[in-house]
Amino acid sequence: MTPDFSETTVAKHLVIVAYHAPPLGGIAAIRVAKLAKHLAQQGWIITLVTHQAPKDAVLDTSLAAELPESVTVIPIAYTPVAQKIRKLLGKWHWASAWLNRWWVPDETLPWAWAAKRWLKNNPQLCDAIVSSSPTPVAHLIGQALKRQNPNAVWVMDLRDEWSLNPNAATGGFIHACNKGLERQLFNDATYIGVINEALKCKYTAVLPEAMACKLRVLPNGFDDEQMASIRALAKPKEPNAPFTIAYAGSFYGNRTPEVFFAALQLLKDDGRLLPNQLHVVFYGKTKGYKPSVEGVAFTHGGVLPYEDTLKALLAADVLLHISSLPDATGGKVFDTMGLHKPMLALIHRSTPHRENDLEAFLEPTGLSTVAQYNDVEAVAAALEGLLRRWQGGDLERVQPNIDYIHQFTRQATALAFHQLLSR
Repeated sequence: MTPDFSETTVAKHLVIVAYHAPPLGGIAAIRVAKLAKHLAQQGWIITLVTHQAPKDAVLDTSLAAELPESVTVIPIAYTPVAQKIRKLLGKWHWASAWLNRWWVPDETLPWAWAAKRWLKNNPQLCDAIVSSSPTPVAHLIGQALKRQNPNAVWVMDLRDEWSLNPNAATGGFIHACNKGLERQLFNDATYIGVINEALKCKYTAVLPEAMACKLRVLPNGFDDEQMASIRALAKPKEPNAPFTIAYAGSFYGNRTPEVFFAALQLLKDDGRLLPNQLHVVFYGKTKGYKPSVEGVAFTHGGVLPYEDTLKALLAADVLLHISSLPDATGGKVFDTMGLHKPMLALIHRSTPHRENDLEAFLEPTGLSTVAQYNDVEAVAAALEGLLRRWQGGDLERVQPNIDYIHQFTRQATALAFHQLLSR
């Protein structure tokens, strides 16, 4: 299902600015790589400005290989000042944490300084600009490019909250600085991209009308062609194979598997989960987390290239998604949709329930089982329901809502960017 790009006129040169980009791996780099790939296929000549990956970075060469030859990658080296300070302070973690708060918007700010110096010596004449978070520092470079090219269309791909991020400090001088910088960039941008309608509504409620009218929903998604080729590799499970739940991604902040583990223990203690009946597999940066439930097998699959991760997930019966934010629709949700796999989504339900929240978004897929992310009893009940459906063979017969799911392809998102950039 490939979108028709033919009705719009393609500008000649597009500069994409992104901290997370090939050869780095990770969900943010995937969004940028797929966007560059699909726009280049429509005739855009693309320069991708990113940072020079450190020696210990997790690379994904398969993702880098997807970039066409018409995409020129410019890695900008910079001095990671905050990291050097942390190293100097050693065990004084409280001091480095306190100092780190003063980086606005964050500690990658020296990357913007280095990139602006590079742009001064190597002006980039372009017709269009995309700057993509994380980090918001990318938008400072986007702003510098816009000033070099006043007539260029600049899409500030904010994606997630910045000043409205519930995990960020609110109030005080630092928050005021971030909010002021955010508003300055919003003023200069041609369009502001967010990943879903819920975030658009949140920003519309607090922004002046002149800024709110720039907001556009540019969702995450899955590569339609890639997913079709991976789904074709599906094999029947062995007759005596256990019920397998897989998770891919990382854990941080409130996004942890602790409640999931507690729910497994509850099922085991109540006799609703038998020994050797369940296999849990984690892929990605998940070391340090392991269920200690007797009789539950666990495998840490490590960090794999993106396509290899998708192939590994295909072998699971259910894919686990954990979100502690009410409006989050991360890239892994779309991977599950693209694989047509049943999903256990542990989410932060909105109060009151809104039509734009994650539960309402997932319901039409025909794939999701949802539970409150911090409610052990609810998670245990959802797990038991999936286990019983697996035992009865119902999970193998799940019918995804193809028409709904296939609205959310990387190709469709690229088309939305293409139409904005061509105006």
